[in-house]
Amino acid sequence: NASSFWFGGKDANGNLKLAAQRYGTSGKNDFWPGPLTDDGTATVSESICSEFDQVYTVSKMDILAHQNNYQNGGYVMPSSISRWPGSLDGYNRQIAPYADLNNNNIYEPVEGEYPIIKGDEAAFICLNDKGGLHTASGGQAIGITVTIMTYYWFSAQPPLNHTVFIDWNIYNASTSTYTDAYFGLWADFDLGNPDDD
Repeated sequence: NASSFWFGGKDANGNLKLAAQRYGTSGKNDFWPGPLTDDGTATVSESICSEFDQVYTVSKMDILAHQNNYQNGGYVMPSSISRWPGSLDGYNRQIAPYADLNNNNIYEPVEGEYPIIKGDEAAFICLNDKGGLHTASGGQAIGITVTIMTYYWFSAQPPLNHTVFIDWNIYNASTSTYTDAYFGLWADFDLGNPDDD
């Protein structure tokens, strides 16, 4: 089974911009880890790509324990809270959602700030389409940052406790306005043997 997302649109000059990949094999990519800058340049550094080349997971239990204990002397903050990618130097918006209790746009878990998630457990990733050449689609980069939060409820009644939910946020980090823009989810689902579809 495999799936990915496809984005496309035309810039002001009618040029097609496209980010779309299928299996992500053989080094063919249109997406890379990390957010694009939000200053209009829509760039990403190699160090940011490396930093975001992971899946961030956190549970509701860890968040509640952090809220109740962050001021206690013996409390050891879990890495799911301390490493949550809420803010980044030089960015004016939140990367991963968090409670900004003092409204300073800096994620500070030692001050009691915490990730904001839905469900009982969540996983977060952040991608961009300008970290390299579009070797999967051959398209021109759009200049987007995509954040994806996947979550589910253990505690819910069936069928919700057997359902995975996904929130997508797409940010146009470029200075271009796109028309005829489309978003799609490509999927190759297999039930059993993929050779007898």
